[in-house]
Amino acid sequence: MPWATKKQELRCGLVSYLEGKHGDDFNCRERVFRISDDAVKNFYLYRALSRKMVARLESKGCHLVGYRQVTLMDNVMTPEEFNFHKDYQLYVCDHEIREDKNGRKQLVSFNPILLEHSGGHLNIADECWKFWPARSWQSTSETDVFYNAQHGKVGDDCLFITHRHNDIDSVIVDRCQESVVLTHHGKMTFGRLRRPDVFTAATYAGRPQPSKEPMSTKTFRLDRAGLAACYDTSAGVGVTGRGDADRGARKRGIPFWTIFPAGLVAICLVILVYKAGMGWIHQKLAFGKPVPSHSVIASNSARGKTSVGDAVSSSSSPERLTSPAASEKQIADVRPHNENQATNEVYCVGYVTLPRDLLVFMSDGETYSYADGEVQAVTKRLVRVMGRDYPVRRREPEYLESNSGVVRSISQPVGGMESYESRDSAGNVSVTYIGAPRARQPVRSSPFVSHTQGIQPPSD
Repeated sequence: MPWATKKQELRCGLVSYLEGKHGDDFNCRERVFRISDDAVKNFYLYRALSRKMVARLESKGCHLVGYRQVTLMDNVMTPEEFNFHKDYQLYVCDHEIREDKNGRKQLVSFNPILLEHSGGHLNIADECWKFWPARSWQSTSETDVFYNAQHGKVGDDCLFITHRHNDIDSVIVDRCQESVVLTHHGKMTFGRLRRPDVFTAATYAGRPQPSKEPMSTKTFRLDRAGLAACYDTSAGVGVTGRGDADRGARKRGIPFWTIFPAGLVAICLVILVYKAGMGWIHQKLAFGKPVPSHSVIASNSARGKTSVGDAVSSSSSPERLTSPAASEKQIADVRPHNENQATNEVYCVGYVTLPRDLLVFMSDGETYSYADGEVQAVTKRLVRVMGRDYPVRRREPEYLESNSGVVRSISQPVGGMESYESRDSAGNVSVTYIGAPRARQPVRSSPFVSHTQGIQPPSD
């Protein structure tokens, strides 16, 4: 039935939970009995019989033979519990209890005929350390050992609940078929991180031991609004209940889910630091220190090259770039006012980065070096060489159709370049070297007349 806490907070009862989840209460009002703590120690003496079962036993003449019906004088149930049941009634086996020299009452013997008449029962005992304590093992009677060894023959299932299995007498624990160890990870921390609010159920064969591996492990979350609301966890031995127990307790540690965004941020920071560090190392190892502008002019004059950049002094163009790692916007910002400096007649066909130098290859066959002060800036679309801006174009070789009368063949690379041999219909052959040309080596074309069959070569 629904119940309320001391703070008048409504909770779902077992009947309401079963009806809401399964659409049937399975007659749990009549079939579930709650007995007192004094009766739990010898719980197997108490069995439930329905009216139909009683009528069948009476027809055989064996009803109330070896057992009797429980009354209010037995203090087994509360008056509310006793008067609540109409179809099922509780009965107790005939038994004998003796008191030892220490004043402890122990069950000496009982008549098991009621166990056969009533059929199988599910017995749930909570806080078992109170009934069969390991520190007072003398209170465990011989009948307790007998029942736990023979309860499977009458179809009973027993569920003993305690905080630690070592708190219960080993005679009881060793006769259990399996042990389930529940762990609430929400109450535990991993360093400064609070673990997820989940439960794990590890099932062991027999007594759980540190050296044993569980037969199975299950992870689940507590159904707070459903099944968990059916129980008053604040009630217990000597506690009336209806309280909050540990509800609303402050949780320790940082939530576990924060590790995922924190890890993502850490990965991004590592990538950014790696890229920045590699860029700085690449600049230091590949280019060294930036070359000042006056050294560029001196180098150009020494090599005999003439360009508009040579006529501009360092004082008149203080914004000249000295590092190839420049952006196109920077090149556009410091472009000279004389637009005639930029030309499309010559363009960059490629560049390569060496350990401590950068070479730029031009379409006219020239090669310029950053180490010599000839290259000021390099981007994907523009390069600045000798003070001028040139576009970057990657030229692909032209292929002619087969019926054009010209035959081209590609020979092996010569001096780091690929040579293309062209032959037209008149027999003239031209050789063109394409690729990364040598420094200041122009494109060469050497036509000559081939010797065909039936034609004599010309004489001097």
